[in-house]
Order: sequence, then C-alpha cells, then structure tokens
Amino acid sequence: MQKMTWILLLFFTLTLVHAQPLDHLVDQTIEYSARHLENFTGYHADSTQHPKVTDEYGTWNMTGRSGWTSGFFAGCLWILSDLTKESKWQEPAERWTLDLAPEQYDSGDHDIGFRIMCSFGQGLRLASRNEYKSVLLNAAESLAKRYNARIGCIRSWSWGSWNFPVIIDNMMNLELLMWSAAHGGPAEHRDMAISHAEKTLQSHVREDGSTFHVVDFDNNGNILSQETRQGYADSSTWSRGQAWGLYGYTMMVRYTRDQQFLDTAIMMADYFISRLPADSIPFYDFDDPAIPRVPKDASAAAIACAALYELSEYAGNPKYLGAARNILRSLMTRYLSEGTLYESILRRACQWKGDIERGAIYADYYFLEALQREQAVATTRIASTPRGPNAFVLGQNYPNPFNTRTTLPITLDKSMHIKVSVCSVLGQELEVLLDREMAAGSYHVPWSAAGYPTGSYLIRVETPQRVNVIKSLFIK
Repeated sequence: MQKMTWILLLFFTLTLVHAQPLDHLVDQTIEYSARHLENFTGYHADSTQHPKVTDEYGTWNMTGRSGWTSGFFAGCLWILSDLTKESKWQEPAERWTLDLAPEQYDSGDHDIGFRIMCSFGQGLRLASRNEYKSVLLNAAESLAKRYNARIGCIRSWSWGSWNFPVIIDNMMNLELLMWSAAHGGPAEHRDMAISHAEKTLQSHVREDGSTFHVVDFDNNGNILSQETRQGYADSSTWSRGQAWGLYGYTMMVRYTRDQQFLDTAIMMADYFISRLPADSIPFYDFDDPAIPRVPKDASAAAIACAALYELSEYAGNPKYLGAARNILRSLMTRYLSEGTLYESILRRACQWKGDIERGAIYADYYFLEALQREQAVATTRIASTPRGPNAFVLGQNYPNPFNTRTTLPITLDKSMHIKVSVCSVLGQELEVLLDREMAAGSYHVPWSAAGYPTGSYLIRVETPQRVNVIKSLFIK
C-alpha cells in the first residue's frame, strides 16, 4: 500500500511539472542553470581546465585547451550571460575563452571549429568582443588547411587506419568557414564549406534521411567505406551523429538559403523525430536491438532541439517547433541534474556504444542554446514589451514583404535615445540602423536588405523605457 502511495505521488508530481507553462519552466531552468554554474565556477577557478564529461558519480573529467570539447564551457558562460542579462558571467567566460587562444593555429583536426566558434564566436556575438575577430579568422585559415580540393572535403581525423576519413560531425565546423567568408576572410572558405556539405550529402546521408557516421575516401574522392565508430553498427544510425548532421545542414541554410540543404535538413529532421521514444529523448543509437535496455543520449536531444528551433523558421512548418518544444520540455522536467551531485546541468548523455549515461559539456551547451532560441521565439510573438509609459509609436515597415528596400515609421512623443536594429529570427543583431538621441516627431527609418538572403527578419526598436519588435519578410 505504501509503495502504491509513493508511485501515485510521483505520478501526480510529474504530471503537475509537465503541465506547467513552457515559459515558466524555461525561467526556472535558467535560474537553476545559473545557480549551478555559479556554484561550480566558485570552487573551480582554473580556467586552463575545461569540463568534458562526468564520471559515473557526476564529477567533471577535465580536458586541456587542445581537447575537442574545450570550447563548450566558455560558450555556456557566454550564453548564460545572455539568458540572464547579467554581465557578471562575462568575466569567467572571457577567462575560459582566452585560454583557448593558442588553438587558433591548430590545424591538427576539424574540431577547431567547436573550440573557437563556441568560445570566441559567442564572445564576439553576445558581448561584442571585437578583438576576437582576428582569432576567428586565423582559426578559419587553420581549418581550411585540412581541405582537399580533389576530394572536395575537409579531413576530420589525422589518426587511425583510414585514408581520408570524414565524419558527419564535421558538418558542425563548417560554420567557422562560412562565418569567415562573410566577415573579411577569403571567399574560398565559403566554397570549401559548400563543397564539403554537398559531398557529405552524397556520401553520408541515406535515402531515408538517416546517416553514416564515418566515410573513408580514396585520394580521388571515391568511397572506400561507410561505417561507424560510436554507434551500434555500420548500417545503424548513431543518434548524436544524426543530430550533428541535422544541425549542420540547418546552419548551412542560414548562410546559403540553398534548397538542397534545406531539403536535406528536413529529411534528417523527419527521420530523427519519427524515431523518438515517448519521452522525446533518443537512445544512443536508433537501431540497437537491445532498445530500451540501452543508454539514452540527452546530448543528441539537446543538439537536435537547438537545430529544430532554427529549422522551423526556414521550413515554415510548425511541426518542427512543436518537436523542439517537446524535447526541451522533456529535458527540463526529466533530465536535469537538480537534486543530484552532478556538476553538469543535464544527466544521461552517452558518448558511444558501450558507454554509461553521464553528463557531457556539449549536452549542456546545446541545451542552453535551445533555451536561448525558445526565448527568441517567444519574444517574436510579443509585438510590444512595455518598460514604462508609452514613449513612441512604431508602425509596421512598408512595404512588407519587400524587395531590397523598406521603411520603418516611428513617432516619438518626446526627445529620447533610440536604437533601431535588424536581427535574425533568433535574435542575433545583424545591423544597427539608428542609435542616437532623437527629438520628438515622426521619422521614417530606411533599411536596404541588399546583400542579405531571402527570409524573415526582426526589426527591434529600443528606448530606455520600452522595446518593440516587429517581423519583416525580405523576398529577392
């Protein structure tokens, strides 16, 4: 009887948690994550050591700056500074970031993209650390050294018995090259990234949208083998690899608006979603015959979740936003480390076949990014966020949709400082149109979108008293 009482109590507790509004859960999770990381940085101040994965008891195993995961912890701190709007996170974020500076010249593997983009890239994007730009450009040059024009790909690993191995994970690190080409680096960096993505589409992505983990090429770019190193079998689909690919192709859509990349991302997303169990968190491999008696992988869930938020905007299909929110809710209600001794935010990530469930820093990073993207989506649904008495009137930009040029009407009822900026649908500031003191009156702020890809954009108007956000559609 007592056992049944506890089971019923647990059931109703979980039901109540699951029934909470998503925005409340997000706020609570951000608060928990901030407390958790503040506690960890309070007793672990050595910024030359970077969390990687936990042991079975939840204690972080650390890595030096050359480890493939070394950029994620600094990235967590940068994202947390954005989630909380508290500048106190920027000092530790900068310390852990600056330790990675020597890695900008490391061309020893493709993971320089993870190390530098997640740390210096986030610092530049979220905190305007403009001095980080040169580090990112140098890192892109280092990654470009691994490109083989005959094969059309960037070599992933320099070890092992393979001739020229390319792993699906490598799709993630193409962002460093795409970013470089868009910010003063060689145009060839973009060409390399697109070539790699196209070759990976042909060699790694199966007809049903699932993926191979490792493909080995001969010196002419012909396939020698298609296999796995971390999944159940060569013919199976390693769930984190599927998530890496989904995220990578979605990112390529952001930079190129290429239909073949969008079609690939949609196909991979559909496969991932269709194979999820009831709690929306995948097992480490979709095809292990021992399911459900195998480890879950919260890291695959977090990576895919972040990707699905972005894909939902490009695909114009609400099912991807719905899937992202289902995964996020499950991670927040069932996979947090709250109430345990784990130093990670999430529990139950699995590195590879035969490994145990544990915390992983890349799971935490993409989980925080998913929270950030949920915040951005929620913000776009609010036309006006009052901060005090009405001080201006913002009209819809016209024309909308528009081709190349549009105009934003603003009326100020008193003199004030006003900032008008163009942002991506995920809230990333792309361009500042106006940032100065303005007298009372009516104004028409023009925006030329020449050079931007077709898509939806946010126009954000901010004064000391109020913030308004409107959505605008640019069609070439």
